[in-house]
Amino acid sequence: MEAEALDFYRQLRERGLTTFDGASVDFHRKRDPVVFIPGENPVIAAVRKEELLDFLVKNNIRRVLVDALFPSRVPILIDLLQHGIEVYILRRPSALAGFKAMLERRYNKKKQDGNNNDNNGIKIPRKNDFVDAVALAFTWPKFHRRIDLRYITCWRAMNKWRRVYSIYHKVQNMIEDLDEDEIPVTLHEDRVIKKARGFVDTVVMHYPEVRRVFEKIRIPDDDVIAQALCCEIALETYHIEKVSDVLRKAGIGI
Repeated sequence: MEAEALDFYRQLRERGLTTFDGASVDFHRKRDPVVFIPGENPVIAAVRKEELLDFLVKNNIRRVLVDALFPSRVPILIDLLQHGIEVYILRRPSALAGFKAMLERRYNKKKQDGNNNDNNGIKIPRKNDFVDAVALAFTWPKFHRRIDLRYITCWRAMNKWRRVYSIYHKVQNMIEDLDEDEIPVTLHEDRVIKKARGFVDTVVMHYPEVRRVFEKIRIPDDDVIAQALCCEIALETYHIEKVSDVLRKAGIGI
């Protein structure tokens, strides 16, 4: 698989496509992450999670790009950030598939006149961790978002809050038509509020300006659930410069 992925890299470089300035890391829940380092002598290898930092330092890597944030990756990424390595994630997880689709359209789609000699096409290998690590390195920079320690700390708190609130909200919807004696044991509201308070406090500690947002949209001091929901929006959109892009991310037509 390594040889196939490196041949894929060679094909992309021959067509003038540029790579991320650093290492791309393809994580997997049950397998070791695959690290790809582009260059004249590219390196691609599966690396044990606990050895990832040492591997990157040994190869003089100061920037890494990962495809998405997941709770299991947070401790690893925090370790990298604490050792001065810049971490970037894809703004859209679909950007990786979008890049491969672009390759297919640009280089492999047969022309209407039957001539398909645009760089003689690209052999896109079957999906695997090594190929994905290479493709990730070629994704468009506009989809790369740098994250820092304060963001990932807040993101982890948000992820915990979301799980609790999602369960509570679903259960509330399920039992709203039940009689009192039919209601099963459910997640207590005070636990939801406690988790919301922890999340809000974490965000306010790292992004104190969010308090001004609470005041501007008139969220009461005692409505911690509304504050938590507002903090979610703030974390998901703080890096977006244009209002139109914020609305588009929220699925609001403009």
